Amino acid sequence: MIDIVEARGAAVGSVVTVEGVVTAESGRLGLPPVFAIADGTGGIAVRLPDGAPAPARGTQVRVRGPLADPYGQLELRPGSAGIATIGHGSLPAPIHLAAAQLGEATEGRLADLTGTVTAPPRKSTSGDLAIDLVDAAGTAFRVIADGSSGITEADLGKDRTYRLTGIVGQRASRKGALDGYRLYLRDRADITQVAAPVGPGASPSAGAGGVKVVPVTTALAMPDGAVVTIEATVTAGASLLDASGRRIVVQDRSGAIEVLLPSGSTAPAGGARIRVTGAAGRAWGAPRIAATQVTSLDRGAAPQPLTLHRAPAERDEWQLVRISGTIAKVSRIGERWRAEVTLADGTDVLVQGQAGAGIPSTAVVIGRRITVTGIVRRPYPTASDRRFAILPRDRGDLSLGSGGEGSGSGTDGSNPVAATDSAGAAIGADAVTPDTDLATLGDAIGKQVKVGGLIVRIAHDGFDLDDGTALARVELRGAMAALLPNLREHEAIAATGVVALVDGAPIVIVDDAGGLVRVGALGEALPIGGTNPSSSTGAGPALTAGTAGIGDASVPESVLALATIVALSVLATLARRRLVRDRLRLALVARLAALRGGESSPANAAATTAEHESA
Repeated sequence: MIDIVEARGAAVGSVVTVEGVVTAESGRLGLPPVFAIADGTGGIAVRLPDGAPAPARGTQVRVRGPLADPYGQLELRPGSAGIATIGHGSLPAPIHLAAAQLGEATEGRLADLTGTVTAPPRKSTSGDLAIDLVDAAGTAFRVIADGSSGITEADLGKDRTYRLTGIVGQRASRKGALDGYRLYLRDRADITQVAAPVGPGASPSAGAGGVKVVPVTTALAMPDGAVVTIEATVTAGASLLDASGRRIVVQDRSGAIEVLLPSGSTAPAGGARIRVTGAAGRAWGAPRIAATQVTSLDRGAAPQPLTLHRAPAERDEWQLVRISGTIAKVSRIGERWRAEVTLADGTDVLVQGQAGAGIPSTAVVIGRRITVTGIVRRPYPTASDRRFAILPRDRGDLSLGSGGEGSGSGTDGSNPVAATDSAGAAIGADAVTPDTDLATLGDAIGKQVKVGGLIVRIAHDGFDLDDGTALARVELRGAMAALLPNLREHEAIAATGVVALVDGAPIVIVDDAGGLVRVGALGEALPIGGTNPSSSTGAGPALTAGTAGIGDASVPESVLALATIVALSVLATLARRRLVRDRLRLALVARLAALRGGESSPANAAATTAEHESA
């Protein structure tokens, strides 16, 4: 099995085996049986064998077959036994392209481009749409929307500017021609209308008392780039959404919105009432104000959470809400976790514990009743799970009851999670808790980040990691490369490294200055290299470039010192085994005496013990 980028470099007719997640369903790339897959290195089209079921977007598949290039577009053509479903994964984050970058190097990739429609969309007899656009540099490009996508002419108006997401494909004019590159849209969610950016001299309109303040709902309806001023209360502080310290959530009586604070500014605390002036827009599909000015106001009444008896939806986005139900499922990566909470009507609601909330991953127990207060956030565009989630902000946002139905605590948050949980606290949580979602790596180019997730595929120089928001490549360099043979697919890993842009896609590079650990069942850090996590009785240190086995200066250099350590370990083990054996023998003797119908005194037990030992 090889990377998709390696497969793309093989000769046409070669038989290759690759794994990837489905980024576009069958039919979205112009022909009914063709779909697209991608891994952390690239993407490729696959022609579905006759009679084979079409995999849904987000499905992880293994494909083996020969390469072909009809109309110039490279594709895999597996036989009936050449395609297998192996799981479910997250989509890679789209790479950002200019029209001039549409070509062989980006073919098959999930990408987004921004352009202005130059002519009304043209509809073919098959129902497909062809749309011609031009980007900011004046380069023309074409976008295709298959009839099965649900996109209509009304979705793409002439002279309007859009940010479009889709699969880069090709239909060359002749054999061997490097032309005909286009972007294939998958559905209406791939279309976002944008406005021309506001110039530096723009300012909000003046009203009768100076600056005109509008409700949050008015700001939500403004076109991208429009300058607005709102007054609202901070419902989520700067530590919740990510580690940048610049993203907060505010709410007034009409609605809620995310605010990106100016670089270098001091973040207001939760509960503070502020006036925000900035440009309206969207980030990862969600509404946001990019603030240019933030002013503190007199403290007002804090917004009360809206109690929901259903799953949160787009109309609840960024609002403070509350639900009550039973914890049905929990998955953990360090102190970041995801839980399924089943409501009274049987609906499952996704609850996501962020690292910045400081809620122990072990505090959420399957079968317990729970009341959750938190912020509603939409999924990242690359996430395979398309549900809106609730993000509790701190420990006080969780109220736990006893196990079983009908035994929950009240809905007033009167029994919050304890501030300490020594019995189940994750060991080494600081070493494994991610601070960056893979979907947002593009915003951290050149920065050191901590990421975590499941290994979905191992390559010769690293692995593809899936954290539920996106799929991304983690590359091991230097001494860290020695850990690669010890990694396994589908195990939980936390990595610390620097984000770099490689072939237009952000990857995490883990070298001698970084770190790599396994994540245990309780979120603890487990060492890599000669350690089987399934047999570990406790958390070990994170094995980084400075730990034993990879040149740590603290490793004993004296053979005598090493022998002493080994001897002490053996003696401790033998003593522990003898103690357990003696306790077991006494228990068995007492039980045998009881079965014989007599009371076993300590003296009798001791005599029997001596008798058994002499035997």
